[in-house]
Parts: sequence; C-alpha cells; structure tokens
Amino acid sequence: MTDSTATPNDQLRSARKATLSPSGSRRPMSRQELADACNAELERRYEAQGRRPRWAGMTEKTIGTLERGEIRWPNEDYRRALCAVLKSDEPSLGLYIDRSASAPKADQQTLGEEPDSSQRQGVGPLAGRPDEYDRGFPFGQDELEWSIDQSADQALIFASAAAAGLDAQSTDDLFSRASDIAQEYASQDRWRTFNRARNLRDVAFEQATRTKRPDNLADLYLLSALNGLLMASAAFDLGRPSGALRLAQGARTLAGLSGHTEAEAWSFGLVATLFNWQNRPKQALVEIERARRLTSSKKELFRILHIKARSCALLGDRGGTEAALDEAQRCLAGADFGSLLHDQIAGEFGFDSARASACAGAAWLHLEDGAAARPHLEAAIAGYEALPQVLRPWAPLTGAQVDLATACVMSRDLEAAEAAFEPVFGLENGRRISTITGRVDSTVRQLRTGYTTDRHARQLGSRIESWSMEFDQRSIGAQW
Repeated sequence: MTDSTATPNDQLRSARKATLSPSGSRRPMSRQELADACNAELERRYEAQGRRPRWAGMTEKTIGTLERGEIRWPNEDYRRALCAVLKSDEPSLGLYIDRSASAPKADQQTLGEEPDSSQRQGVGPLAGRPDEYDRGFPFGQDELEWSIDQSADQALIFASAAAAGLDAQSTDDLFSRASDIAQEYASQDRWRTFNRARNLRDVAFEQATRTKRPDNLADLYLLSALNGLLMASAAFDLGRPSGALRLAQGARTLAGLSGHTEAEAWSFGLVATLFNWQNRPKQALVEIERARRLTSSKKELFRILHIKARSCALLGDRGGTEAALDEAQRCLAGADFGSLLHDQIAGEFGFDSARASACAGAAWLHLEDGAAARPHLEAAIAGYEALPQVLRPWAPLTGAQVDLATACVMSRDLEAAEAAFEPVFGLENGRRISTITGRVDSTVRQLRTGYTTDRHARQLGSRIESWSMEFDQRSIGAQW
C-alpha cells in the first residue's frame, strides 16, 4: 500500500538522471535501465561469490517506489547494487534508516520491501506456502534481528510510560536489555551493536522527556549513558575515533547527571582510553585523575590504573608505568564486590584479568620493551582461550595475538613472532576493525625498521602485508 505522506527521494532520482543511458542515446538513464543495470551487477556479484539470488530482481516499479520515497531502506543487496551502478554511497542516494519521531512516517520504514506483486502472497506475513514466503522475504537476517530487537525495546518503553513514571520492574527490564547488549559486545558485529545501543538510548531519551519523577530521570540518564558508552566503543572499532570521543564525552555528562559515580568514573576511563589511542596521553591523564577522585571502587581503580599505565608509557615514562601497574595489583587484592558495571552488567563493562594483562602488555610495547610485554600478552591470550568458544571475545584475543607478535619481533624472536601471528591469518571476513589494523601496522613497521637486512623478517613482513591487503578485499566482499 502506498503511503500518501511519503517524501520523494530526489537524491536517488537526480543520481539516475545524471547517469547516461547505456543505449548511447545521450539521454538520462531510465528507471527500467537502472533496474536492469542493478540486476546485472547483482548477477555478477552472486556468480563471483557462488551465491544463489535471494530476491526476484529489480523492476521499473522497484525504482519508482524508491524514488517516490515509499521505501527508504531496501534490502542490502539492492542498496549495494544501486551504489555500484550510480557510483555513489547510501546517504548520497537518500537511502537511510531513520527511526526518529520527527521523521515522516514513510521515512521511518527501515526494512526493505519488495514492491512486485509477485512477492505478496495472500494476507499476513506468513500467508502462502513456506517456500513462497522464504523466496519473498524482504530483508536479511541482521535486519530482521535488529527489527525484532527494536520492537522489543520500544515495547518495554511503552509499557513503562505511565504518568507516574517507571515502576521498578520496568527499570529492571530496561537495564537487563542494556546488559544483554554489553555482554554480547565481544562476539557481535560492531555495527549491529552500535545500532542496538542507539535504539535503546533513543527510546530512553524519549521517555526522559515525558517523566517528571527525579528517580526515574536518574535511571533513564544512567541507561542512556551506558548505551552511549557502548556506542562509543563500537564507533571506535568501526574506525570513527572522533565520533567515538564525542559519544563518550556525552555519555560521561549523562552519567554525572544520573548521580551514579561508578558509571561516571567508567566514562572518564573510556574518554582517557580514546585519548590514548589518539596519542594524546596528557589529556588522558587529566581524565584519569578525575576518575580517581570520583570513585572508591577498587575494581574501577584497577581498570583506571591500567589505562594510566598506557598513558605513562606513551609519554616514555617507564617509572610511571611500573608504578601504575603495581598500584593496580594492590587494588585487585582488595577489590570490592557487587559492582553494577563490573559484576551485574559485565560484558564490555567488565575488566577481568585477561583484559588487564592485554593492557599491561600494550603499555610495555609503547615503551618498546618486548621482553616485558610478552608474559602479559601470553597471559591475556591464555585467559581468552580458556573461555568457552561462544564467549570468547574475538577482537581482544586477536589484538593480543598481534601484540604478542610485535613483542616477539622486538625481542628478536622471529619464529615466535610468526607463530603468534599465525592464528590472525585465519581471521574471519568482516572483522577488520581499527583496534586490529593499527596493531598489524605496528608489527610490520617493527619488521621493516628493526630488521633491514634479515631475509626471514622481510618474508614475514611481506606475508603479513599481503594478507592485510587480501583481508581488506575479503572484508569488502563480505559486506555484499
């Protein structure tokens, strides 16, 4: 059914008209020609990847529906094909997901919908035989799961939206949802994590404008802060450090408004971590001292001091690094229990011994002391690998493996470096994130500068570089 409130997608229409017809007539490409070109692009992609088509194919009607704005977010294959044929990107073509309350109703549709009548079987989502329904399914698994998650989150908010505010059970449900996202952070695709956290944060924002009770507002500010912190971590992994820093700073303010000192201190720690990654250790140390003054939680101090060790190492302060790590161990011995972030929510908000060892190893790498870094990184890898496969965090584990390879290169042990990097060569498609790529670049740099005449080092460096370039291409292909 066509929605009369749909906003025309002039960006897509203009991009089509700016593309010449393949007929050689020098006229703009028609809707049917664009559909045909997209289908040809999809066929090439499917053939190259050995995939079977998931969709019936685009038609002139499909393009018309998109240009009229009746659908703003078609399935992923169609979006990729449109971008390839029109040589543009999704935002430039007016293709986006927008769930904001201020958006036109038609623009809030975030899932692709195949408009061809052959795809509509009977009445209701499960009408028709199962094979007919599967063939006409209008979006991918990730989009389906995200849609379900969004609906569940909105249901929780709506159920709790009474004039008097949130009841205790509703609050527990919302924090349980945030905990799920945090605990699944390690094993989940970062883009999906970002969107899940954003969805829950945004509905909390909306509810905060409607409630008047101070205790409800504090809970909603805290909920918004926690999801903002998850978004910041995911944004950094996705290669957006500037946006990640702003998200973390915003979450820090919300955590302060909530009155939850542990969350506020955790926010300061994340801001400091992001400063470290931007090679701004002096600014990081300012955030760390604020966090220390704010919290008496031994578990949070344990984490904060490991972040401080990296800041000191980036400044070349070996004594400061050693002092921070020694103090962290004393904090661990007297750590308190019952922490909301570290124990109850956990996941990305936890800071266990494996993460601490990886952080300490990275600090020694900043000081270019591979021998000191190796035992910490080996302990981190052992800790991660001791976890069940389903709970094993691939990103921290891979990062520790790359760091161990770098430490071995620094300590002149090329055979150990190659063995440490070997598991990294098997990293799955779509898992190339900034916290890994930066480490890989460091390994190659150490091989190039520390072994200018060593044949084995040149061979290992070339192998890593070749894998890195091939992995980039495979990661791009995995997005199709």
